[in-house]
Amino acid sequence: MLPGNPLQTVKINRLMTCFKWQYFLFACFEFWIIVSCQNHAERQDSTQIAQIEVSNDGIISDGCTSLEVDNEANLIRYSELADTNVHVIKLETTPQSLIGRINKIVVQGEYIFVADTEISKALFIFDRKGKFVGKIGARGEGPTEYYDIQDFTIDIDQGKIVLLDLTGRKLNFYTLEGRFLHSKTIPFLFSGIESLDHRTWVLASQGAYNGHMPDIDGYSLIVCDTNFNIQAMHFPSDPKQRDFSYYNQRQLRKFGEHVFYYPRYSNMVYEVNVDGGLMKKYCLQFKQNGFELTTGREMNDGTFSSTVMNKKGYFSGDYIELDTRAIFSINNPRARGTLVYNRGDQQSVYSPSLIIDQPIFAFFKHDFYYYDKESIVTYVTPPELLLPLTVLPEDSPEKDLLLSKFNGYSDYDNPYLLVYKIL
Repeated sequence: MLPGNPLQTVKINRLMTCFKWQYFLFACFEFWIIVSCQNHAERQDSTQIAQIEVSNDGIISDGCTSLEVDNEANLIRYSELADTNVHVIKLETTPQSLIGRINKIVVQGEYIFVADTEISKALFIFDRKGKFVGKIGARGEGPTEYYDIQDFTIDIDQGKIVLLDLTGRKLNFYTLEGRFLHSKTIPFLFSGIESLDHRTWVLASQGAYNGHMPDIDGYSLIVCDTNFNIQAMHFPSDPKQRDFSYYNQRQLRKFGEHVFYYPRYSNMVYEVNVDGGLMKKYCLQFKQNGFELTTGREMNDGTFSSTVMNKKGYFSGDYIELDTRAIFSINNPRARGTLVYNRGDQQSVYSPSLIIDQPIFAFFKHDFYYYDKESIVTYVTPPELLLPLTVLPEDSPEKDLLLSKFNGYSDYDNPYLLVYKIL
């Protein structure tokens, strides 16, 4: 630990880890799963698993929306995508609420949940105005503690936070204010969790080694009840695929009451039904040498990298569905493209990159998350805010706008949340 002001320490940590951690974690995740599984094999739970009788032929294709990605399309402006009256939420900065890096944001009811799984290794709870409510940060080997936060979900029906401690082989349960309730040992490995309803969990298990349970070993998506009785399994994979480093960190996503799944190396997004079945929801179709894949095609890292290097664009699984719109990010060699689908008139528009025509849109570059039926939420860190404030002339209305939005700005502040209403 560095001596001195804890706010200064977090700022230094942010700068030192900003660039190296993202790629380091991608490369080490699969190796870590192997070693972790070996070190904790003796801790496997004795929970009884229901007899598995699963058919993977029941994926519904009717109603799937095909969206065309044309890399020769005209550019559009950010102001054509989102309202320029951006809502800024200043997350309260205290010694107890210091966020090093944001890995997941969930907005549920009156609370905003922000996970920092890399630096602070804690889950922070704020209200909708940004006031600090509480923190889940008790790390250790005790019954109320955890080793690490791999993922978390909110069971709003039960009023509980469900935190996945993959290293500790357990789920911890908390109230929505962060008070510990109880824990449950997990009988097999998975890296992502979403609550479909108060009875059903959806688990992302790609890359997990579950050799002690051969019936589920190798499946990438598992639907079960809260006692781990299996309802359905999907996407069996070649065991050789486990040892490749590329994977999608957010394969599971929840928008409102709906849970979606994106298989790696795919152009398809699936919605998970309450009975454990899947429905093909969106299929992206590329023109001009786009990156076309299906879930039935196996691919390793080398093939993937060489293919992407020679293509103009590919879908990496960054998307969101709102009440009337769906947004997809398309990776290109030179920029990040954006596809917006109007669910009302079933029309879509794609731009290979977006033109920043207002300074408030300069911060629309991090992962975005579901805020409400019309809006998305992302964030900006104080160092990222500093550059446009430095470049803009002192008497410019753009600078005045930013200063009014980020009132009381400080270098040591927590990240600011930005809520964009999609047009």
